[in-house]
Amino acid sequence: MDKDDAGDGCLVGFAIDGQNFKVVPADKGSCYYGEQESDSGDFIDLVAGEFLVGSKRFLVVCDYVASNKSSDIDIADILTKRELQVALLVSKGRVNKQIADQLSLSEWTVATHLRRIYAKLGVRTRAAMVARIVKYT
Repeated sequence: MDKDDAGDGCLVGFAIDGQNFKVVPADKGSCYYGEQESDSGDFIDLVAGEFLVGSKRFLVVCDYVASNKSSDIDIADILTKRELQVALLVSKGRVNKQIADQLSLSEWTVATHLRRIYAKLGVRTRAAMVARIVKYT
């Protein structure tokens, strides 16, 4: 199957721990970088990862139902407890090494938490993440 009924090129959908994902060809997925609303305004799609099959590139995109008003979103419902801890420390100006030391994690684990936070919040930078955190708290 090359396209789903929505026409976004979705090849397969799946869920992990209650989070829905879909796989789309990268050439159909450029609109998923950053925050995007569907025509109905019901979904926000975000790139969670990329992979190659042969020479063809695919994106794994998070799907989550978004409220019509961003102020209705509870950040604690979006992020895990540990992700929230990491995000709040970033908002206090801590760098990854300081966060790792304070939470007894490796720097790699902190970076992984940040990548997941970015995907869930639809941001690409620490500053944008902090702006989202401040907006929701």
